[in-house]
Amino acid sequence: MKIYYSSCLFFFFLLGGPCLAKTVTVNCDNQKIADFGSVHEALQHLSPAGGVIHIGLGQCTEPLLNIGSNITIVGERAGTVIRSQGVYAVKIWKKENVTIKNLKIIPDVGNVLGIESRATDSLTIENVEIEGTGGVGNGVSIFGGMRITIKNNNIIDANGHGISISDLGANRATNVKIVGNTVRNASMSCINVSHSVRVRVVNNYVENCGSPDFRYGGVRVSNGSEHVIISGNNINNAYRGIFVSGIFNENDQKYTKSINVFGNTIQSATGEGMFIENIENVNIFGNSIEHPVGDAPGILLTARIKGVTITNNNINFHRGWGVAIKPYLVSRAIIQSNYFECNQLGSVLEPRVGSITNKDNLIVGEECRW
Repeated sequence: MKIYYSSCLFFFFLLGGPCLAKTVTVNCDNQKIADFGSVHEALQHLSPAGGVIHIGLGQCTEPLLNIGSNITIVGERAGTVIRSQGVYAVKIWKKENVTIKNLKIIPDVGNVLGIESRATDSLTIENVEIEGTGGVGNGVSIFGGMRITIKNNNIIDANGHGISISDLGANRATNVKIVGNTVRNASMSCINVSHSVRVRVVNNYVENCGSPDFRYGGVRVSNGSEHVIISGNNINNAYRGIFVSGIFNENDQKYTKSINVFGNTIQSATGEGMFIENIENVNIFGNSIEHPVGDAPGILLTARIKGVTITNNNINFHRGWGVAIKPYLVSRAIIQSNYFECNQLGSVLEPRVGSITNKDNLIVGEECRW
């Protein structure tokens, strides 16, 4: 059974009256009565005012789903599967007021992306599972836009980043919340934030991120991002746990600045627990960095450092330095009231350059017993 909206279109176009968003149903397995047999068909028939698409249990094999404005797509969590045959599974370009929730997306072999948004205003992606991307594609890619919420999703086996937030030219992604997601087995960063503003990366679990070829790691904030909070994340077995980096070269100078990193747990990093370079005004406090795989520092400050505070962190069982400072230029670095245990090479390696305060740190057992 299919439904059409001639009366709604009449009021909307001819009379200028309200055309309320409709709710339609989709069942791809034809086991229950529904309005449409595919999501693609439902999108084609929705009115210009948008609407709600409810997808029942089962698997839908779909071409690229091109989402319009004022669209909500709701499934029944892992029981609703969209197997994509497009280059993108879901494409949202220059739209507004879009919600996608409670479903599973499986890109076919060779497809590049799970969900891609460009310059979208007000987007929510919630309780979505994305399994595998081809090429160097990301699970979720956000280019520009504002008021973005990525919440409680499960993203595994991305050949690029698990979740990536970046600009679209002059359009910088702004007011972004990345909360409560699980991201595993990303070849690049599990969560990547590039040249974006006012981003919260909070209470996510990430595991197996980055590699010697893609040296990003668990959470990466870079390329002049500003006003970012990284808090309460659990980061396991990443190449680098948290990577905060700006750009400084002959052609481009973007300090990544006003970053607060607190309450995170980083375990079993192959490289540094935290890698910090070309930054301005970064606060690192109340984090736990434990059991690295290699002998890299717990926290490495390098390149140009313009204001960093490292306080009340626990850095345990490192074969390398607890904190190492190897910058070209450093000013206003404070390392205070941290707890170091079993750091075989010592606690703080600091060069005699710039203004560095190193005091009130507790050091226990500088030589580890393995």
